[in-house]
Amino acid sequence: MPNTDHLHKAQELHGNSRSSGSLIPQRTFSRRVSNFFQPLKITRKEFKEVSVASCDGDRSHQEDTAGYFFLLDSDLENQHDDVIEWILRDTFMRLGEQAKDYVSGSTLVACLQVGSRIFIANVGDSRAFLVVGSESNQTVMPLSWAHKPDEPSESKRILEAGGRVEDVKGTFRLNGNLATSRAFGDRMIGNGLIYEPDISKIVLEDNSKASVIVCSDGVTDAMETLDIQDFINQPYGKDFVITAKQLVSEAYSRRSEYFKSNSRDSQCDNISAVVTYASELTKDNSYPILSFVADGHGGSEVSEYIKQNLADVLSISIYDNLGKLLQVSEEPIREKSEIQDFINNPFRLY
Repeated sequence: MPNTDHLHKAQELHGNSRSSGSLIPQRTFSRRVSNFFQPLKITRKEFKEVSVASCDGDRSHQEDTAGYFFLLDSDLENQHDDVIEWILRDTFMRLGEQAKDYVSGSTLVACLQVGSRIFIANVGDSRAFLVVGSESNQTVMPLSWAHKPDEPSESKRILEAGGRVEDVKGTFRLNGNLATSRAFGDRMIGNGLIYEPDISKIVLEDNSKASVIVCSDGVTDAMETLDIQDFINQPYGKDFVITAKQLVSEAYSRRSEYFKSNSRDSQCDNISAVVTYASELTKDNSYPILSFVADGHGGSEVSEYIKQNLADVLSISIYDNLGKLLQVSEEPIREKSEIQDFINNPFRLY
């Protein structure tokens, strides 16, 4: 691996600090099952190209991380699909190697949009969806699938690796512990756990109106694909576009109501989502964007590690494979003449 001290101010850009976002009180309920009674607060950030939102749910702390960054001068626009897929896979594998000694763990789903091409990389049970259509006729389609121990191909792989798939109170778990079959960290889980991603790709049609959602299972435990589609197609007005904050708030509301109606003494999970407005990012002056959600379990150490290092590891992979020095920005740069302004006044990752 080359000396990367000169690469792109990666540590300066996303060292150990992050934006606080806005705390937005949302709906409250007359009765909550959990002991953590408080108005729902959603940390969020929104631009016309991307929106990000997270909430703790009923948990005492946040284990998810979510964010995005624009890739400046990466040369990905001129690369074949296979090259981009390889760089994404290489980035995940490097992250997995770096995080392998952590006791806690995390999923990771990432969406890399390069012009009209959208690449999804996934490890674990966080998810990605495509929203396409207009007005009240938008369709939601899965772009990834959850890695679960009881899924036939995953179960076969786990058993061949010397691991076990056990039914623990109705939930299939890897070696009787982990409810997902792929994750970063989790060094105590044992045989069968891997961090190799699944990669998928779609190409947007010309002039199509589309968005991409990446989210933690806090969303998908509350809303199936058709639930998300029905929610987006409610009559909010002409050309309604879902924001991450609206999706997170709706998922929280549904999950909390489920626990109340079933008298279950359970806590609503952390919920995070990033929505990239893909149609805004196909224009000639747009840069590639990578959005991600990392859902931690057993602590937030690995999800925080991913957030703080994803841009850096991606830049090293691009440098090794393309010989390009990468700059990243969390602020949308809509004109290429704005690059120097960014370099002089870099924004930190959300």
